[in-house]
Amino acid sequence: LSKMFESCPMLSSVSITCTAPAATNLDFQYMFNGCTQLNPNTLTISIPNNNKYDATWMFTSCSNTNFTQLPSTLDYSRATSVQAMFAYCSYLTSTGNLTLTECGNASSMFQSCTRLTNVGNISAPIATTCSSFFRSCTTLVTVAGTLSFPNSTDFSSMFSSCSLLNHIPVIDTTGATIFTSMFSGARAIKVYNNNYDLSSATTLQSMFS
Repeated sequence: LSKMFESCPMLSSVSITCTAPAATNLDFQYMFNGCTQLNPNTLTISIPNNNKYDATWMFTSCSNTNFTQLPSTLDYSRATSVQAMFAYCSYLTSTGNLTLTECGNASSMFQSCTRLTNVGNISAPIATTCSSFFRSCTTLVTVAGTLSFPNSTDFSSMFSSCSLLNHIPVIDTTGATIFTSMFSGARAIKVYNNNYDLSSATTLQSMFS
C-alpha cells in the first residue's frame, strides 16, 4: 500500500479495510503524502488481525484546515515507524495521547507542524531515536503531557527552532548519547534546571545554540 494515494491533492475522503493475514507487516509509507485536502474526519482505516504497519511519511504535508487532529481510526500502538508521519501538517493543533508500543523510529513525527499547541502524553518505549520530533513547531509554547522515550539514544534537534517554547520538558534521557542542536533556536527558554541525565552523552554540539 506504500504511496497508494501519494500526491492526490483533491482526495478528501477514504475508507480502507485491510485483509492481510495475521502477523503481516503492512507498508503504509507515503500513503497519503501530499494529500492536501484529506479530512481525518472522513478517513477510515481498519486493520484486523493485529497487523503492524510502517507509517513513515504516511500523512506528510496533509495541510488543510480540517486536519487539526490525528485520524481517530488508526491504532497507533501498531506502527513500527512514525518517522515524519505528520510532518508539515500545518493545521494540526493537537497530538492527543499516544502510546507507540511497536515504534522503533519516532524521528520527525511532528516536524514543522507550525500550529501545534497541545501536546498530550506520548510514549515510545522501544524507539531508539526521537530526533527532530517537534522540530520547527513554531507556535508550541509548552508541553503539558509526559514524554517517555526510555530507549532513545538520539534526541538531536528534538525542539530545534521551537521559537516560542518557554520551558524544558521533562524526559528520561538515561543512556542517551546524542543531543546535537536539541534546543537550537528555542529562544524563549530562560532556565535549564538540570532536567536531563547527560552522563552517557557523546555529543552536546549546539544543544542550546
